[in-house]
Amino acid sequence: MDFPLFSDSLRRLVEYRFSRSSGPGGQKVNKTSSRVTVSVRPELLEGISDEERRLMGRRLSHRLSGEGVLSVSAQDTRSRLRNQELAAARLEAVLLAALEMPKPRKRSRPPPSAGRNRLAAKRRLGLLKDLRRPPSGDA
Repeated sequence: MDFPLFSDSLRRLVEYRFSRSSGPGGQKVNKTSSRVTVSVRPELLEGISDEERRLMGRRLSHRLSGEGVLSVSAQDTRSRLRNQELAAARLEAVLLAALEMPKPRKRSRPPPSAGRNRLAAKRRLGLLKDLRRPPSGDA
């Protein structure tokens, strides 16, 4: 991934929408549009390979709209500018997280003590169940 090109194209392609926030307010709570929604079409981003583009599309498919637009909102503060910065940072974080490759799992074996402990627990439970039985009628 060419990160500078990716970051630059993200800044150019992002669209901002402002709406009324449901967050904290005061006297002007219903007058200012401080909620920020940023949207971008991930397939138009530059600086990523075709394989990364497919991976991003697969991992973000549940977050994309019908037109293939990814939207992220921020309404944490009363400041529109601060919410704009937060939303842009969240959008970039979502996109970068979709490109991150998970570490391969290392196969491991359970330690021998786990098997011994499991068998000991089975023996204890069996003894407990034996104690619940009525005495045998041999007498």
